[in-house]
Amino acid sequence: VVAFLMFYWILGRISVLAVAAGNVVMRIAALSFMPGYGVGAAVQTLVGQSLGRQDVAGARRAAWGGVGLAMIFMGAFGVAFLLIPGTLLRAFSDSPDLIAAGKPILRIMGLVQVVDAVGLTLAGALRGAGATRAVMLADILTGFGLLPPLAYLFGVVLDGGLLGAWCGLLIWFTLYAAVLTGMFLRGHWEKVRI
Repeated sequence: VVAFLMFYWILGRISVLAVAAGNVVMRIAALSFMPGYGVGAAVQTLVGQSLGRQDVAGARRAAWGGVGLAMIFMGAFGVAFLLIPGTLLRAFSDSPDLIAAGKPILRIMGLVQVVDAVGLTLAGALRGAGATRAVMLADILTGFGLLPPLAYLFGVVLDGGLLGAWCGLLIWFTLYAAVLTGMFLRGHWEKVRI
């Protein structure tokens, strides 16, 4: 949450329109995050139950099945973000400037949906396996270590504006998912004692 506050501070350094468009796009994108969080919570429970039964293969199946399900739900939102961003933005504002500024960043959110589904779901799987500290560290290190610096670099320093800052967000989502995927594939979670 603090990293997102910093992200909005960076958007404020770009323009008031950047903050407004970013806020509207995040409200729209919040709809797509809900299935990811929900599937992640369900996977967390299923992985914990499987490991409680000493069924590591079942835990893996639950995790990857959840990833697939979250990718379907969030990917459907991503397609809508890519194909009809103007329609979605007009539900919040009739400002031509806001709609014009919001379209490219909502499309970026569309591109990241499937990747974010992986991160949200595997975070739940790792928490269910008892690797809560590792997930927390990944959240903190990537949230603070990537999102604000990348958004500032691309948005302000390199003068990419709103689109540049949003590219920093895209990179953060992608690297977060990659970190969690690496953690899950290494398999240390299989040996965590709860």
